[in-house]
Amino acid sequence: MSVTPDAEIIAQAMITPNLGLYLGPHLLGLVSNAFWTGVIICQVTHWLPQARYDSLGVRLLVGTAVCATCVTAVFTVAMYMQDFVYHFGEFFQFMTFKLLGVYGLIQPITTVSVQLLFVERAIKVNGNSFVVAVISYILAAGTLAGGFAVFILSRGVTMHEVPIHLEIMFDYWPTACLVAHLFNTFCIIYGLHKARTGSERSDKLLKKLIRGCLEAQIPGTTYALLATIIICRDTSSPLIPYIVVTHAQVYLVGAMAMVNARHTWRRDGVTPQSFAAWQSETGLTTTPPHLTESGPTASESQVSSNRWPSTPPWGLDVEMGLTEDVDAKKREEDTQGAQEKRATLRHLSFMGRGNV
Repeated sequence: MSVTPDAEIIAQAMITPNLGLYLGPHLLGLVSNAFWTGVIICQVTHWLPQARYDSLGVRLLVGTAVCATCVTAVFTVAMYMQDFVYHFGEFFQFMTFKLLGVYGLIQPITTVSVQLLFVERAIKVNGNSFVVAVISYILAAGTLAGGFAVFILSRGVTMHEVPIHLEIMFDYWPTACLVAHLFNTFCIIYGLHKARTGSERSDKLLKKLIRGCLEAQIPGTTYALLATIIICRDTSSPLIPYIVVTHAQVYLVGAMAMVNARHTWRRDGVTPQSFAAWQSETGLTTTPPHLTESGPTASESQVSSNRWPSTPPWGLDVEMGLTEDVDAKKREEDTQGAQEKRATLRHLSFMGRGNV
């Protein structure tokens, strides 16, 4: 890295008295990058055999996020090889955004893909709300634009001389991520909460879905909040390298946990009958199918091809308490039954599945 002697002297004078403060976040970032990458690999390994149950959109978003994360992990190793091996002993490289700014190009791909996973759920669980869709997509686009702007504006900038326009983008980018996560979380929880019917069975499933949503959103939202506080307080903070290196990976870990959880819930529950068969049987097209303990039936050709009848979006089969005897369900009041069906529709929207 070609720098002037004066710039190197200034950087050395700033870093040498505080080696732990300036170099510690870089080393911790490298270790955390390896750790989170390993976690994501384990999650993806668990998800791949079940990926066929997800819609094409979910598979594309997860694949995009995972690929971008792999690129981030490889770039992180290359960056620190550059800093600690090929340019060992040089201090100015730790004071510039030349390499850190590249994360503004590759990490928004992961964060926006994760956001879109939750945007889809937020829209469906609120009855395909146009307002929710518009606001959610605007926030996601703002997050993507903020990252690209940081990448462009950080070229040739050092940490101790950050121009005002870059400071604004530094403050805007994590704030946009935080607002997008909070909005998506609120919309999902509001839609599920609004679906309450007073039925113990239905509300039990609702609570489980809400808890799963919160657990998936907490890592990314908390990380975005911490990044916003640190960066808005000091745009030249030595902690910025650690945040930048690990930001998107924390987002993806939470999202993959939710994606895998739905398959676990389905496996531990009872498989419902075919959605199409239920529609023809009841004459209804807008309510979920009755659950049976016997599961779906399959023809010999379906068994030989290892394909079972398509099932409704994931969610119906996640709670054993919803699989009471069909005769008992028929004895319920018609009004309460209709309410439960509408509520379960919201569950289905939240736990969406593509092969229905």
